[in-house]
Amino acid sequence: MNGILKQVAEYLERHLKESRRFDFEVRYRYEHSIRVANIGIEIAKEENADIMVVALSGLLHDYGKFDTEKNVEHGRVSAKLVRPFLETLNIEDTQVELICQAIASHCDGNGENLEAIDTLEAKILRDADRIDRFGFNKVFLRRFLDHQKALTDANNQMELTRRRIHILESLISEDRMSTELGKTMLEKRVNFQVQFYKRYLRELELSNLLEFD
Repeated sequence: MNGILKQVAEYLERHLKESRRFDFEVRYRYEHSIRVANIGIEIAKEENADIMVVALSGLLHDYGKFDTEKNVEHGRVSAKLVRPFLETLNIEDTQVELICQAIASHCDGNGENLEAIDTLEAKILRDADRIDRFGFNKVFLRRFLDHQKALTDANNQMELTRRRIHILESLISEDRMSTELGKTMLEKRVNFQVQFYKRYLRELELSNLLEFD
């Protein structure tokens, strides 16, 4: 299995590097795919799912991210692009189908020219992808981007931070995860971010002069 994973990771990296994107975009997309695969493997073990299917769908779910202008289409585009490559690997035909279905449907739940079965592996891929979107890596990236929007204005930073806290707290009450382990993992990450942003907001508030009666 490790040999196949390495082969697929190299295949993904080559394709992403061929896109006319900034190096940081390529690096983020590649590392995101690795993280989704690893998170998916952890959930797959708990759910007794096909680990190979989950790992490969995680690695390749964003393969076509830079090959379409419509973000919602990149799952179906990715599935079409990777199918010929998957068919060259030493895996079963049924696994190829499961991988393509998971990849094609991970954005909006719809596949293309594939039987619309919401498989366990497809659910795990969606959970893993969502979990990484709220990982610690994103805390740093979002803080950096938000900081650039309001580099010298603490009041703007406070407003952005309050909005972020509201969004995160709303997520905790949602029930959009398909696996129990995935739900637990997401809640831990979201709660961490809420605490981080609340502490950051407190420091921003200290940037304003106090008023005395």
